[in-house]
Amino acid sequence: MSQANKALLVRLENVQSEMTQLNHQHREMKERLKEETRRTEELKRMKRDLDEERRLQNSTVEELQKEMSTIVQGCEVSTEKLQLQVDEVREKSHSAV
Repeated sequence: MSQANKALLVRLENVQSEMTQLNHQHREMKERLKEETRRTEELKRMKRDLDEERRLQNSTVEELQKEMSTIVQGCEVSTEKLQLQVDEVREKSHSAV
């Protein structure tokens, strides 16, 4: 075998070895990309779920605030009525004395 053929054969073996390494790295990178894509999709799904939960909580808070406002208004009206009744009773008790 000539010196040139031996050199070409060594070069071919080196290129094949590099090709094997590159193929291995390529498979690893594809797997990592697949995993990152899966994680990204999972995070997007979690974000959608959290956004929906926040929307529902905001809606519940608004409803509770409205209910609370209605209750407070009712209490204020009742307090005013009671105060009028107390004033009437005081007036009658002062008149009776």
